[in-house]
Amino acid sequence: TPVGGNSGTTRGEQRQIALNYALDILGQTLSSRVPIQISAQFQMIELDSNFIVIAAASPKVLLRDFTGAPQSNTWYPSALANQLAGQDLTQQVDIEAEFDPNIDSNLNDGISWYYGLDGLPASNELDFVTVALHELTHGLGFINVLDYSVANQIAGADLYDDRPDVFSHFFQQRNASPLALLDMNRAQRAAALTSNGNLQWVGSAGRFIGFGFQSGVNSGNIQFYAPSDYEQGSSASHTSNAVTPNDLMEPAYFGAIHDLGIGAAVLADIGWGNYTDVVVTALFPIEPISANTDYALQIKVVNNGVQDADDLILNYTLPSNTTLVTLTPPQGSCDTSIDPIRCDLGTLDKRATLTLTATVNSTAGSDLIHEVSVTANNVDSNIDNNITQLTGRFSADSVSISSDAGDDINTVTGQNISLGGSSNDNQASLLWTQLSGPSVSLNNTSNATPNFTAPEKSGVLLFKLTATNAEQHVATDTVSVSVNRVPVANAGSDQVVDINSSVTFNALESADDTEIVSYVWQQTAGIDVQLSNNNTAKPSFISPGNVSNLSFALTVTDDLGQSATDTLQVSIIDSNAVNDATVSPFSNNKSSGAFDIWWALLGGLMTQQRRCKKNIKPGFPL
Repeated sequence: TPVGGNSGTTRGEQRQIALNYALDILGQTLSSRVPIQISAQFQMIELDSNFIVIAAASPKVLLRDFTGAPQSNTWYPSALANQLAGQDLTQQVDIEAEFDPNIDSNLNDGISWYYGLDGLPASNELDFVTVALHELTHGLGFINVLDYSVANQIAGADLYDDRPDVFSHFFQQRNASPLALLDMNRAQRAAALTSNGNLQWVGSAGRFIGFGFQSGVNSGNIQFYAPSDYEQGSSASHTSNAVTPNDLMEPAYFGAIHDLGIGAAVLADIGWGNYTDVVVTALFPIEPISANTDYALQIKVVNNGVQDADDLILNYTLPSNTTLVTLTPPQGSCDTSIDPIRCDLGTLDKRATLTLTATVNSTAGSDLIHEVSVTANNVDSNIDNNITQLTGRFSADSVSISSDAGDDINTVTGQNISLGGSSNDNQASLLWTQLSGPSVSLNNTSNATPNFTAPEKSGVLLFKLTATNAEQHVATDTVSVSVNRVPVANAGSDQVVDINSSVTFNALESADDTEIVSYVWQQTAGIDVQLSNNNTAKPSFISPGNVSNLSFALTVTDDLGQSATDTLQVSIIDSNAVNDATVSPFSNNKSSGAFDIWWALLGGLMTQQRRCKKNIKPGFPL
């Protein structure tokens, strides 16, 4: 029986429709220059005494040192390697996925698959689209291939074939030394993988989305699943179960989720493309519209992402009985001879807005629907706002009302912002609505000057002012508010070092939701020392030969010019002078070439990287 938008009338047909629906979501979220080959099937999956495995997926092949590889001697899943190389390097299946057929027969604790496309499973159903999205995201590269083992009660984590995978390049252990997972020895890596809340993702796209979560992040760095008892196939291949609100790639199933969430940011970081959120909105500046009269349609495209949107394409479908009079984009070009009209707009900078105005003429006097959509050759974090439909009202009345939403605003997070709007009709009623960007609580929406607090997450907020006069004529205008988060400077902990010794600072735990573009260190007190690489995150110097106290300041600046400062102190001691108490250490109380393909078949990895598991007792962990 068809269910939840799935029109299939056999179980096999519904399975195919649901899987293709998940693939469509992936295909709209990211693009690949090479077709991605997926082998997906329902078959019995091995069980153990603790878990019922309901689904599993992994890359079939890993590759390294291929033409186009961003990092040498590093493993990439074949789907991503093909994308980077621009050709099929293996002529093999890229992703293998398995799903348990027993779920359909209610053999596993009364749980059944839900094949609807609407994300509305019953309490005893597992949403298949959600599980498929989760699994296929692993297959695209959201997975580590480290080999964790314990021998003689000593834990270690080895690199796969003594080489790192691209996914693990973005792991750090908070407050550890060294910070980066791949800079650690095997014992340190094992400790990081079981550090419970301190294993964190430090990719720029991941940090950008991280500031939008209420918990499960460390200064914007998303925590990854690292329980104290290592779980093969789950640890370090899922986001932490502390992440709030819930995310698709957590190690537990919390219900239907039909967007990639953190997964999209992680895929962008490992190489699938720039991380963007392209938004399109449209409005008629004046309504109602007169038939057989030219009227305007304003289209705004916003990039809310952390990176530029490349190869931006806008498609505009005119309703019947409507002709295009003019359409001149501020950049790129439009082909108005085809239906839908296609505009190739090139690159849209991060947190930028592009405005087009189309002049059209309709011979019919009935309500007509205009449809506008946008795509980019990037990873789009929210595809729900990539299309908009606009219905125009027609009337023979002449309309003289106008509205003005004011000038665009630039601000930082946490600021109180007042919008300023007006209409040429002092008696007109006003209404403000938010069209896009991080959601805010807008106060006094029927006043000319509503206010709100800028959100903690950066982005471009778009607001619409609608003015309506006594004759129900309407005028609308928009204003954008670009919000930037001030970076967090972290100079590291205070240090106690010996005389004439090498000292290195580490500011890599400084954070910004986009990018820190400069580090500047200055000495502010004590015997002068010569700082080497003082415009990097890790400067160094040789401590003086005298016992003393030194002070330093770090200033970090992000890509939009916002700065933050932190300080640290270094206490120089003479460890050989045990009776010398003239200097007391500061307390450590700081806060915060050739076309060679090397590849490995991962058939065995499938049994290791189990992704969706239902724990029989407590609920539905993945």
